Amino acid sequence: MEFKTAFKNISSGDLQSRLSELGVRVPPESSSEVSPEKLDSLLRRALADLDTAAKQTNWISPIVLSGRYEVFDFTKGYDPSRKLRFPYGWGRYDEDRVGMYNAEFFKSGVEPRTIHMGVDLGAPAGTSVFAPIAARLHATEFRGAEGDYGGTIILKADAFKKNGLALFLLFGHLSRASLKLAESVECFRAGDLLGWVGEKHENGGWNPHLHLQLSWLEPIAVDLPGAVNASNRSLACAIFPDPSVYLQQAWAGWPTLAATLA
Repeated sequence: MEFKTAFKNISSGDLQSRLSELGVRVPPESSSEVSPEKLDSLLRRALADLDTAAKQTNWISPIVLSGRYEVFDFTKGYDPSRKLRFPYGWGRYDEDRVGMYNAEFFKSGVEPRTIHMGVDLGAPAGTSVFAPIAARLHATEFRGAEGDYGGTIILKADAFKKNGLALFLLFGHLSRASLKLAESVECFRAGDLLGWVGEKHENGGWNPHLHLQLSWLEPIAVDLPGAVNASNRSLACAIFPDPSVYLQQAWAGWPTLAATLA
């Protein structure tokens, strides 16, 4: 993402309200009055650390794609009844999905929230979900409203905190049983079972998939905005880094993996 545009025209006074809109807060050890310049610097260093660590320690894919998968294109709309070409699918980061998010909470602001801030891994309900890196449990919650995350787990990875920011990982659209499992484990190694992809009745009403979202700032609730509005796009991309790079590293060399653009 272009960091040079992330904090353009954002004043210190405006920053706190913008972070609140994105459902995050600065860590307590940083000043609550953190300036845009300081946060810019923190995020740059954190992303560099993450990139370096990913080269040294491979991530584990949170879902094992055991065959061909579709790369979805939701810029042209979303048809929940469309017959899938393969059991697995990939939903893209930073994709403008106009017409997909119809729940009222996506439309409650001045601008609709349409730009996707995580990656979606489509898979049959009941598919196992694994922790991609070592992390500890931060929070769980069942978010049952239509269009919400259903079973939600947030992990916190402190390994990147030498420059002041931990990495939070949100897993959405899981089964209810996943929450019970996560609460019984608390600390996860890379590759440990985290939960399972939820059925439609327990995942917010979506076709079964995992939503994975990363955040450098602590979520205010057991939630992160899976989609943001256009005005917050650059700032959101700085705070919520793209998981795609690290997942592709995790999948490198799998002989059965082949992507087909939907």
